[in-house]
Amino acid sequence: MMSRSDHKPLDAPAPGMLVQGRFRLSQRLAAGSGSMVYAALDLHQGIEVALKVLQLPDAERSRVRRDVLALWDITHDHIVPIQGCFEDAERFWVVADLIDGPDLAAAVARSPLSSDEVAAIGRGIALGLKAAHRRGILHRHIKPTNILIARNVRGRLADFGCAGFGLPATGTGPLDFAAPETLAGQPADARADLYGLGLSLFFALTGRLPPRQAADRPPAAAPDGHRPSRYVATVPDWLDDAIAMATAALPADRFNSAGRLAEALAPIPAGTRRAPVATS
Repeated sequence: MMSRSDHKPLDAPAPGMLVQGRFRLSQRLAAGSGSMVYAALDLHQGIEVALKVLQLPDAERSRVRRDVLALWDITHDHIVPIQGCFEDAERFWVVADLIDGPDLAAAVARSPLSSDEVAAIGRGIALGLKAAHRRGILHRHIKPTNILIARNVRGRLADFGCAGFGLPATGTGPLDFAAPETLAGQPADARADLYGLGLSLFFALTGRLPPRQAADRPPAAAPDGHRPSRYVATVPDWLDDAIAMATAALPADRFNSAGRLAEALAPIPAGTRRAPVATS
């Protein structure tokens, strides 16, 4: 588990700076204690890109490099395309497509989202996770600010691989959407990503975070997670059930794959009865 003390302050590159003789930094889009994101002009391609700069622990550089390069080969509507990465002695840079649209947190702050829209965003992100998990890539830090709402695609997941190493200086805490086992320092697998997505959908529906669960819930307790219907009465049962299962305290009580969560969030024809939510 990372803490704010694990990161040295990151010196902010100045807008206008030329990086690698190729990228001209322009507007700074986001900033934290360990990372910053800029819009930049790629002088080779003549297009704007998103350029994220991180200050990584040396022990994590190879893992982040491996995940970023693996994502380079994945083309999926619901994953922000990665163009590559490069590094120097002090910084690690990730180049990605620049997405025109707000993140989920900003969208929720602007106006409430309907249950259908939240389900559509969640299904898209779950399908993106399915593609990444098949390649053995975990996101590790799903939260609303990493879910981008583009004009033509409702839900694109950003910050793969390097997620978790750029801690925000303000706003929602970096671990607020982490699974209980992650917070407890226990091993985590793909089901921790599903927890982060489920909790992000809970936030999108309610505009708040629920009380924290214990990672070692007594076995006799109900295998249930967070239900947005406790705060918003209009949430349909099927969506309530899907989010509750995705955010169960124990990984064994969650969906066993991102594909199963995507199925639970899929639209059904009018007049059709939805099957009960199942983990597998």
